[in-house]
Amino acid sequence: MKKILLFSFSLVLLLTACGFQNQSQNQSVNSLPTTTPVAKEETNQNVGIANPASANCETKGGKLEIKADNSGGQYGVCIWPDGKQCEEWALFRQECPEGGIDISKLQTQGEINCIIKGGKIDPEREVCTLPNETDYLIEGDNVICPML
Repeated sequence: MKKILLFSFSLVLLLTACGFQNQSQNQSVNSLPTTTPVAKEETNQNVGIANPASANCETKGGKLEIKADNSGGQYGVCIWPDGKQCEEWALFRQECPEGGIDISKLQTQGEINCIIKGGKIDPEREVCTLPNETDYLIEGDNVICPML
């Protein structure tokens, strides 16, 4: 009986902590910044300055594909001809291996988003741990709510 009460209390505490975070902490892994602003010349013409992560993807033999997350944010995924993938900035920071990761056995978009960003999944806890050692809950297609 004590274990059930302790588990219930822990679950309520976790859900409360996730629900009452301020906007800066309640950021989805999918919407982490992954773009670089484009500079403009004084003549007001657009100058195409290459995003270093995007250029790195192409240098490593991948093709960049821009994807949108559930909140409308965009992120780049480097996809190799064999279908393996890395999020472009994870590849740039060497948190995802050159040549990508095989995502064919992953079941949800949340799992895919975790793995291509260099994260590790704990299936028992349904948690994604990113290279910066931050834990995020995996809920279906989403990786959300940094755990405290």
